Amino acid sequence: MEPLAVHRAALRGSAVDVAALAGGADVNEPKTDGSGASALYVACQEGHAAVVTTLLAANAKLDLTRDDGKTPM
Repeated sequence: MEPLAVHRAALRGSAVDVAALAGGADVNEPKTDGSGASALYVACQEGHAAVVTTLLAANAKLDLTRDDGKTPM
């Protein structure tokens, strides 16, 4: 299944798109690919600092875990 729009924007490193999408999306929603990764996890994994900052400003939770128990930080 395709990841959510905010996850795609986080993966691309587009802080502008993440900011635009964050207003109407749950930034803490897990991916539906079986990993359970949040958009914050994706941004951290890819090293997109501006996206991480944008997601934290949109109230992304640092303590959410993936399905395997890993956190973004």
